[in-house]
Amino acid sequence: MAVLKNPNDIPLEDVEALYKFLQGEVPECLQIDYPPKLSEQEAFSIIYYLQEVLFLLPDRYERCDKCGDLYDSNQEGATISEDSEPHIVEDDDGNEIEKAWDESEYGFYCDCCRPD
Repeated sequence: MAVLKNPNDIPLEDVEALYKFLQGEVPECLQIDYPPKLSEQEAFSIIYYLQEVLFLLPDRYERCDKCGDLYDSNQEGATISEDSEPHIVEDDDGNEIEKAWDESEYGFYCDCCRPD
């Protein structure tokens, strides 16, 4: 009888391998005639389903809305929404002011892509 892994023990690298497989990148250990060829968004939709509905993957892996890379939200990244705290920007005179996030900036971001 197979023993299922605890979803929290599944590393990001394994989820990235699944993400790439769903986009058509078949690992050498598999012999498959018709691999899936999903878009990045479609592939992540399946990962999301495995997280939120079946609880087979940890619910901490996100897809960056800008670059498309997966990241561990417990280790990095940011989610920007209408509930996010304002961020600090400089006005034309060099004064720091608080600015609410624009709706066009809402989303999930890895550390490299997070809007300023």
